[in-house]
Amino acid sequence: MHLPDSAPGTRWIRPIRRHADRSRWHLLVELRNRTNCPPLSFCQNPSCINRLGVNVSRLHVVFGIVIAAALLVGCGDGDAGTGGRQPSPAPTPSSGAHPSTSTAAISTPVAAPSPTLGPDYSIECSTVDSFYEVIFGSLEEAWKDGKTYFCEASVLPTYKLTASDRKAIGIAKRSYSGKESDKEILADLLGKCAETVSSEGAGTDSFEGSPLAVADFLRWDRRLLMGVLALCPKTPAASKIRPVASSEVFEDGNRLVGRDIESGTYRIKGEVNECYWERSGKNGDIIANKFVTYAPSGVTVTLRNGEGFTSRDCGLWTRVR
Repeated sequence: MHLPDSAPGTRWIRPIRRHADRSRWHLLVELRNRTNCPPLSFCQNPSCINRLGVNVSRLHVVFGIVIAAALLVGCGDGDAGTGGRQPSPAPTPSSGAHPSTSTAAISTPVAAPSPTLGPDYSIECSTVDSFYEVIFGSLEEAWKDGKTYFCEASVLPTYKLTASDRKAIGIAKRSYSGKESDKEILADLLGKCAETVSSEGAGTDSFEGSPLAVADFLRWDRRLLMGVLALCPKTPAASKIRPVASSEVFEDGNRLVGRDIESGTYRIKGEVNECYWERSGKNGDIIANKFVTYAPSGVTVTLRNGEGFTSRDCGLWTRVR
């Protein structure tokens, strides 16, 4: 995944092959193959590939002209094309000589620009309103787009980690398997930093890419979220990540107090039905538990470090003190 040389802020695009609508992609590939056009992976002028569909009409015009030129050349052998005159006999090539080749209807392929990475890294994202994956040279470019999801980053092998990079990697490292290198963790964190909309419903006709919400991060590892905030505190999603990273909110499941969530008092607001919660000791002994059939004003529980906490069918817990 590379960035072509360009002026700052230029976005580069390439086709997404995983999308369901493949017919238009096949059409462009066929047209390219028949006319020796340069590869569609990159375009020196982004307007020449305008997110597919819009430029098909331009391509029709271009190839219409090429076909018309070919027809005119072919008509030179008939009476209508010569005004009633007999065509001149074709010259006989001399022995060992090759017949000349006309280039009137053949376009010379233009070499695609040599792809290079940005100074440190590049980020490749799907975007809501594009048939293409877009490559950004910085987080700021991705944030400015504002419609990015499923982002992946590539870090140059020669890039030297900064102190802030190492701090973020150290925070997030325990949420990984342990087999990843520091630069692989950094690339993953950069990709998460670049995402600006929820991927919920991606690939469906109704997908519009709603802004990221707290619910989008509830299933993320808390240490991973803290690493994202440490690496890119200015991410547009910071206000949604921070409550989850600081364990101010969490959802049903099993939690270790002091590791997964902080100690304190938590509450589920509003009506609660058929909710079960349980506090347990280090050996699994139940300290306290309760099955709430119906609580019109919500449920409150106080948790202490070292305890285990389990909740089922309760909802979103929010720390109140």
